[in-house]
Amino acid sequence: MTKENNLISRYLLNELSSEKAIAFEHWIGSDLKNLEKLNKYKAVWERTNNYPKGFNPDVHKALANVHKSAGITQMQKSKSRFAPILKIASIAALIIGMIGLTYYYNPFNTDKIVVINSGMDEVKEIVLPDSSHVWLNENSSLQVANAFTKKQRKVTLKGEAYFEIKRDETKPFIISTGNTFTEILGTSFNIKMDTINGNVSVIVNSGKVAFYSSINKSEKLILKPTDEGIFVGSTSKIIRSANLNINYLTWKTGILTFNDTPLNEVCFELSKYYKKSVKTAAPVSNKSLTGTFKNEKLEDILKTIELTLDVQAEISGNETIIHN
Repeated sequence: MTKENNLISRYLLNELSSEKAIAFEHWIGSDLKNLEKLNKYKAVWERTNNYPKGFNPDVHKALANVHKSAGITQMQKSKSRFAPILKIASIAALIIGMIGLTYYYNPFNTDKIVVINSGMDEVKEIVLPDSSHVWLNENSSLQVANAFTKKQRKVTLKGEAYFEIKRDETKPFIISTGNTFTEILGTSFNIKMDTINGNVSVIVNSGKVAFYSSINKSEKLILKPTDEGIFVGSTSKIIRSANLNINYLTWKTGILTFNDTPLNEVCFELSKYYKKSVKTAAPVSNKSLTGTFKNEKLEDILKTIELTLDVQAEISGNETIIHN
């Protein structure tokens, strides 16, 4: 039984002093492998809550079987205060039988990089080793080193993601996206990359962000809340503008907000979010809508538009036309 496993068991049992708990959490945040290890132990630990009273597995036999399968010929007898971890090991033996020794013993152990992908229509939340949070939009990927260095925290993004970065003035957080870098100490912001033309957009929600090209680092913009920085792939230039789209985070929040918004712009946002064609006929395109919709069905929003603006929404398959 290693010292790390001992600490994990005591952490799960709430037996660490406040000082040791702080040191343990620092250890967890220093390396993605440590976080993965804790999460796996915790997942197996939580499985034991579903076992009936009186469940008393032969943990030594279970460990012996695990060691025999792994080619380990000797096993030290564990002390009683490690019984919770032995209980985990006994259940882990069952898991190993189902998923195989290779995966169980080597998750993230040899790889220097972890790549996390989101699928179609999937938004994935990720907690990084430093407790920063990332939400990956659909069809996106985040590449994370197993351990952040002492000088910086660096990840690589393809697609779109929203970041909430834990502040650390001694260790800047750097995101590589296409031919750009986004550097911060601690803030929240959205990054989107157009993989076809190489354009990259950064919209700041809070704090400050340094946005610059990997081709020409002298062109660095300091972006503040409501600022949008755009890297133009065709020219490798970075420009600053005001973010006028209040729905830029709808993919994450599920909230659509309209404030006296022309109907043709409303239809554009609906089409983008619901992935269905919503258009207006010319006579009603300049009518405006005010309202907020949270995680509502497209059909319900269309009914609200009909009642509010005295129009008709004609649905045919995946296409909707709004007219008088």
